[in-house]
Amino acid sequence: MLVLACNAMQAQSADRIFNEFKNTKGAEYVPITKSMLSMAKNQKKNLMDGKIQLNGDIASAISSMQVLNMEECPKEVRQSVCDRVNALKDHGYEVLVSTNEEDEEAIILSKTKGENIVEVLIYSNEKDDKDCVLVQFKGSISQKELQKMLGNNNK
Repeated sequence: MLVLACNAMQAQSADRIFNEFKNTKGAEYVPITKSMLSMAKNQKKNLMDGKIQLNGDIASAISSMQVLNMEECPKEVRQSVCDRVNALKDHGYEVLVSTNEEDEEAIILSKTKGENIVEVLIYSNEKDDKDCVLVQFKGSISQKELQKMLGNNNK
């Protein structure tokens, strides 16, 4: 019984989604290590057309990152990834943002341990131009750092 429960939990993780889809035809998978991230500490870096800022303390708080670009994948693959990401809501992930508009859908999930966020998962799919990406950050990120990273800094 315990083995079945462990298998069910494993099936509902972001890492499992990356592992399942990273070798899909048309997908581009990029793992980013802590040493690669440390190079961004003193430089202003952004991802996803400037929607994610990686610099300063934020880069130090992230221990690893994965990016799965599915721009060249069939619509069915992109939808399957979206469905799997949505399913994580019932398995320890909290919804930070969820939008589903005519031309774009986006989901940002987080997993916390104590006061800090230990994992952030971002899925973005622009339906018209097929721009579709899944990004995962792991580390120990404060709420304030996450707001800066996502450009939600209310000064």
